Amino acid sequence: MTLIVTGLLLILSRRKDRSWKAAAGFCVVSGSLLAIWLALNYLCTSTLTGSREPSHTSLIHSTVVAAQILSRWFLPHFVPSLLIVALLAALSFTGRRWIRPAAVFAGVYLVGIVVSCSLTLLDEIDDRLLCPLYVPIVLILLGQSRLFLRLATPLLLLIIPVISTIDDVHAANACGAGGYATDAWVRSGLIGYLRSHPIRGEVYTNEPAATYLFLGRTFQELPVDPPGEGEMYDRMRADALARPTYLVWYKSGYDNVADLDDVLDLFDAAVVTSKPDGAVYRLRVDADG
Repeated sequence: MTLIVTGLLLILSRRKDRSWKAAAGFCVVSGSLLAIWLALNYLCTSTLTGSREPSHTSLIHSTVVAAQILSRWFLPHFVPSLLIVALLAALSFTGRRWIRPAAVFAGVYLVGIVVSCSLTLLDEIDDRLLCPLYVPIVLILLGQSRLFLRLATPLLLLIIPVISTIDDVHAANACGAGGYATDAWVRSGLIGYLRSHPIRGEVYTNEPAATYLFLGRTFQELPVDPPGEGEMYDRMRADALARPTYLVWYKSGYDNVADLDDVLDLFDAAVVTSKPDGAVYRLRVDADG
């Protein structure tokens, strides 16, 4: 969608040979695949883009977060973020002609992602959502007409990445590279116990990915729905009646699952082992219950 709007604006911005026919033709050709995709969505789900919940963040909050992320890519944190975004916007008009497509793309994408995150429930605006802006912004900075800007830009583009890389290397040396490679996971007491005491039976967990990565075993993931709702809990109770059934709970595990206490209340749960980073529970069900 961003590419379609960018192309349309670039076509209409040509004052001397502006062509509405060319703009309409561009929209038809470039938007055909998008139209097919929307039509298929409507046929399958009766909605154009699927079920969407309202956003929990305001337009102002999303704008401020996006500005803070963009600013820390290039300058230290003490520099006002909105000032940096305003400066980038101003530089979009002072550079050479070949940076205009990049400037238009950056403006359209930034406005689109901020408005989208303010209207519908998407992920919080972060580096992942804004990373398509990095290359266009670099082109804007490198394409300035004034000599001192062209000389200062390479230094500006190198200082923050070099400092960030040094900080990341120090953090990785101290605590691990991040994710499942941190010391908290690699030296997990709970994983160490599971490695030396393999569980036999049906096992559920709130972190199946880490269990598979470190133990090479596939455990069932806890359901997202509250206890008592959905067929998954009936299956868990049936497993607890038919065979030994366990729950492996990681304190730093995936949090988009049912609450631990609510799950344990459904069973006659007993603690098998408890570690600083989690615990193993045996789940039982009274046959008369």
